[in-house]
Amino acid sequence: EVRLRLGDFNGAVEELHKALAMYDVKVGRESCLTAEVFNSLGAVYDEKQEFESSLKMYQEAITVFSARGDANGELRARNNMAVMLRRSGEHEKAAEEYDKVMRLTGKVRPSGAGAEELGAV
Repeated sequence: EVRLRLGDFNGAVEELHKALAMYDVKVGRESCLTAEVFNSLGAVYDEKQEFESSLKMYQEAITVFSARGDANGELRARNNMAVMLRRSGEHEKAAEEYDKVMRLTGKVRPSGAGAEELGAV
């Protein structure tokens, strides 16, 4: 994350791929931790305007989050993918993903600081 904030996108990709390799060994490819790395890689590739690579990473993240039943993770990855698709000029595909995001919002429980105020916790 630090490399990304500093604009060192190549360094961020390198570090994230190292993390991905480590998680593959320690927790497996189907772990939510691995999905988070895929999601982060999608964001970095998006910043680099490597949209095809970004799309692949977001799709990997969505596949894992969905298989694990992690609606929050899937929601984040789908939203990120929709933003990337819009930025890359794929407006129709972006609209399809935004529709999926809207359908997922009904399956997501609020979490974090505001959850208690909403009565979710």
